[in-house]
Amino acid sequence: MNRPLAPLRGMFYLALMSDSKSNAAPSTPDNTVPKAVVSRLSLYLRELEHLTRDGFSTTSSNRLGSVLGFSDAQVRKDLAYFGHFGYPGIGYRCDELISAIKKIRLVRRIRGSFLG
Repeated sequence: MNRPLAPLRGMFYLALMSDSKSNAAPSTPDNTVPKAVVSRLSLYLRELEHLTRDGFSTTSSNRLGSVLGFSDAQVRKDLAYFGHFGYPGIGYRCDELISAIKKIRLVRRIRGSFLG
């Protein structure tokens, strides 16, 4: 059962996301994130780590999406559930997005352990 846990989100989510450009909470009315979006985070993380290993410091939603079989709009929409990470004219800084996705996944694990 996926129930929002507002006190936990307030304490941990904002603290963990404080070093990103935005502290925005998920954009759905009840603060839930679709399971499909959550499952794609692992794919994004893996591909960002590959890009970093291959010497890329930035990437675009187009590059990330095309490698994984998603549209650039889907990548941007998925990431928008958790804040604003891209830079106009630059794209996403791989190291920043890797860090942000790891933090998001940690928060979801913490929330899951409290929800059972």
